[in-house]
Amino acid sequence: MISNNRTAILVGMEGTIDWACIPNFDSKPVFDSLLDKDSGGKFSIYPEDPQKLAVRQYYKEHTNILVTEFLKDGSKILRITDFIPVSDYNTITFAEIYRHVESFAEPLNLHIVFKPHFLSNEPTLVEKRKEGFIFRSRDQSIGIVSGFRLIKKDNIIDSTVEMGKNLAKWVIAPYGVRHLNPLGDYRPYQNMEMTTDYWRKGVQESSYKWIFNSEVIRSRLTL
Repeated sequence: MISNNRTAILVGMEGTIDWACIPNFDSKPVFDSLLDKDSGGKFSIYPEDPQKLAVRQYYKEHTNILVTEFLKDGSKILRITDFIPVSDYNTITFAEIYRHVESFAEPLNLHIVFKPHFLSNEPTLVEKRKEGFIFRSRDQSIGIVSGFRLIKKDNIIDSTVEMGKNLAKWVIAPYGVRHLNPLGDYRPYQNMEMTTDYWRKGVQESSYKWIFNSEVIRSRLTL
């Protein structure tokens, strides 16, 4: 799970976001394959043949930034770091999902699926932009901006992309947009650092230092 005090998003062990209500907890879901694996919405990034790989998932220390690692023969081949930006400043809000994708000692092929599911009787419109794609219904929209070359198939993104060794790329999904910015304008590294600092500052302010301290910290972050 990743969160930003306004909503929480579920990320499965296989690198799939299968539940996301954006921008708030009580908003309509955009990704909901947790309820219906076949027709629900999802946002997946995973290596080819994932069933042959081991997976481990953990939080970046004292944060709600989630790390999913895929391992082959005990060695990391892919790391995905997921977060929603959060700031000390209440006037700054981010209805955006950030996914940082890193390869290691060998190149690999990734499968990326971006399939929003709007609860609307109207068909989803997909607009191709220079920076990526925008998916739109009558009252909802979400975009995808990526360092990968993505391909639209029907009304979803379903792409197999090559990633060289020792590389890092971003995939960002901004909600409620009418246009997309170039990837760098989203300041992904700065937002990850800001989000890390925010969560860790909250932990440092805690006065509890006794038994089950790590469990108390995780509960504080989750709540």
